[in-house]
Amino acid sequence: IKETLNLDLDIMYATTGSSEELSAMIIGGQTLPDILLVDPNSAVARQLVEFGYVEPLNKLAAEYYPQFMDVLPYQMDAVYGYDDGNFYCTVPWYIDVKNVLAYREEYNLTPGVGDQSVCLNREYYEQMGSPEIKTPDDLFEYLLECHQKWPEVSIPLIPYYVSWNQTKDAVNLFYRMYGGQDWLYADDSGNIQICLDDPKYKAALHMINKMYRNGLVTQEALGGDYAVITSNLRAKNCFAYMGQDWQWFSLLRDGDQLGSPCLPIQVPVVEGETLKLKDLNLSNLGVGSGVFISTDCVNKQRAIEYLAFRYTEESQIAERFGMEGSAWERNPNDGLIKWTQEVKDYEAENGWTAGSQKYGYNNGVHGWFIESSVAMLESQESLYPIQKYNNEINGKFTVNERVIDLTKRIDDADMKIKYEDYVKIITEKMFLCMLAESQAEFETAYQDLLNASKNANEADLEAYFTNNYKKWSTIE
Repeated sequence: IKETLNLDLDIMYATTGSSEELSAMIIGGQTLPDILLVDPNSAVARQLVEFGYVEPLNKLAAEYYPQFMDVLPYQMDAVYGYDDGNFYCTVPWYIDVKNVLAYREEYNLTPGVGDQSVCLNREYYEQMGSPEIKTPDDLFEYLLECHQKWPEVSIPLIPYYVSWNQTKDAVNLFYRMYGGQDWLYADDSGNIQICLDDPKYKAALHMINKMYRNGLVTQEALGGDYAVITSNLRAKNCFAYMGQDWQWFSLLRDGDQLGSPCLPIQVPVVEGETLKLKDLNLSNLGVGSGVFISTDCVNKQRAIEYLAFRYTEESQIAERFGMEGSAWERNPNDGLIKWTQEVKDYEAENGWTAGSQKYGYNNGVHGWFIESSVAMLESQESLYPIQKYNNEINGKFTVNERVIDLTKRIDDADMKIKYEDYVKIITEKMFLCMLAESQAEFETAYQDLLNASKNANEADLEAYFTNNYKKWSTIE
């Protein structure tokens, strides 16, 4: 940035994640920073726009730097447009699903289940004779046999996360195993339905409850106790793990190597079903901070030039992959970026956090338009070197999709409150289903889940999401 733009950045870091300090600056009448990073769907973001604290980016571009609109990712101005006809922010991890689908076809990628996979503890798996695990029932029987043979293992199955509506939710991963798509889906009439009363979703919940009643998953693990999960993964004190495979890789010495203790497998699927794409086929956007230019900005031309620079190939590569030569180089055959052996060896020894600090890659933060070819590595499934150079471990089994469907975007403050309350209620009821002590108790808990959903604004949410879906389905 300094060399190319002759520009210095003086960055102020918030100490909380809810924009309290920014709100206090606004209330106190303080001069705002030139550039603001705020959740684009938050009440604070809407306040910034409606009370005139931020500039319309389309107007700044027209006045100072028209090239900005040429490099803006597809539909970003529509997604973040307001009723006044302007748009005010850009976001990280924005993607056009049309290009994602084309890349999946071109590179023959596995249909996405987020950045989740199913991983086995290779040591126990090989002692069990490396049986085929193709269905959820296969996984259950395998875990049960392991549990009976090695009862001292604390958590036979470690699920990474349980919270309804999250891409990492273990229940939703099971739901896909039974042929479901996601926690929202479009019916034949194009209306959005919440998944809870889908028989396939009930089957997913029931399987987890069955595992719990047989001692294959613990309440602590389902509760997402990160300390419990981390310590058991590091100690290999499990037979299988469901979640982000790199978390297990990063905790194990040589976790990314052939012969690693962590062995990802193809996600088990009910016979006759196939994994469905993670989200509805609409344009997608990331959920990181929206980048706004404040009306107090002292040099608006420089600010819009800076935002435009962030879209250039030079900036994209530097932010994602660090310095050429030490961290990455071009494949002479196809021109795609590949990690150097130096960075791969260092990461294998020290982990990806140490690698990113030493070599300057930071692809978890600024993936501004991942559909662009500048983001393509030799394989498409992940961006971290620790996962990148061993396709037996990563590539066939998971695809890293840091995107959400536009259907799920909520920019109405009142609806967002209803939605957050709904998620809390539904997640609590899900736990009661998973932790039921008998089949009869499970059936009662599941019916309570359905009743709670209907009483917690289910119809309002479905109508809101349906409106989003139909709106974005018709925009080219």
